[in-house]
Amino acid sequence: MDKMKRIAFDIEASGLRPWGGKIFCVAINDGSKIWIETNPERLRTVLEDDSIMKVVHNASYDCTWLKLLHGIT
Repeated sequence: MDKMKRIAFDIEASGLRPWGGKIFCVAINDGSKIWIETNPERLRTVLEDDSIMKVVHNASYDCTWLKLLHGIT
């Protein structure tokens, strides 16, 4: 992925609570391309890059799952 200034992302997961759950995929849109990744670890550098603004609908849900299941902050 080229250097991005802003992305939107969304996760699809197995339920309402991360305990015993699974993230099926993470979708990222940079305004020109959409990436769908089934392994959130592959997106760690993008998701943790403070220089990239993240736009997330229901961020408390998505970010909780990413942090608890994969340690991504």
